[in-house]
Amino acid sequence: MNMMETTVRGATAVCKIENGEYIVAVGREGIFRMKGHQLTSQFLFPFRIVKLIKVGSLLYGVGERGVFIRSSDGGLTWSHKFLPTSATIWSVVASSKGLVITHGNNSLYFSYDFGVTWSSISPFEKLGNNSPAIRSLCLSGHSLFIGMKIHRKYGGVWKLDLASLKLYWIKRENDFMISSLTVYESR
Repeated sequence: MNMMETTVRGATAVCKIENGEYIVAVGREGIFRMKGHQLTSQFLFPFRIVKLIKVGSLLYGVGERGVFIRSSDGGLTWSHKFLPTSATIWSVVASSKGLVITHGNNSLYFSYDFGVTWSSISPFEKLGNNSPAIRSLCLSGHSLFIGMKIHRKYGGVWKLDLASLKLYWIKRENDFMISSLTVYESR
């Protein structure tokens, strides 16, 4: 087995960028660029990145210990910061207008300037010590859909109206984690 096969097999997140190129996060080694069978190191980084997304020319990634990474030049250079959570961040969503949303265990982190500055809300705080933990996010228009980890009382999918910040429980699921959400719009 060669180095490229070992590295790609250890990938924790992959994002297609352009012209058949990919950005690949590998374990706790870093971020790599892959074109064809060529893999080049871009950003050596000792934290595991578990989600990478591309919105316009920007790349965002999240991972363990509240890490958030960002690239504005197609993955050639990266900046990073730690959001105020020790949890692994599993999901990040963004719009082309600068909105970036990610999460901690049961908090949401919002940026309105492409991930430069952040604010937070705790939409589940009224549930008290029994609040569910967030696992996945999906942005659709003015709605944020929130998938939860397994929770016997408040599991499932919640919807946060981004204009009013009102929270709605739209799908109850007490025995399964909602690890991924996507929007399918038929026309």
